[in-house]
Amino acid sequence: MEHDFANLKKIREYNEQTSLDSLVKMYN
Repeated sequence: MEHDFANLKKIREYNEQTSLDSLVKMYN
């Protein structure tokens, strides 16, 4: 259970990072 939670958190952080990257590319 804790392992799955860690994976979900990692995926969420990765997704947030990629959306930030897309926004940066849009504005540049």
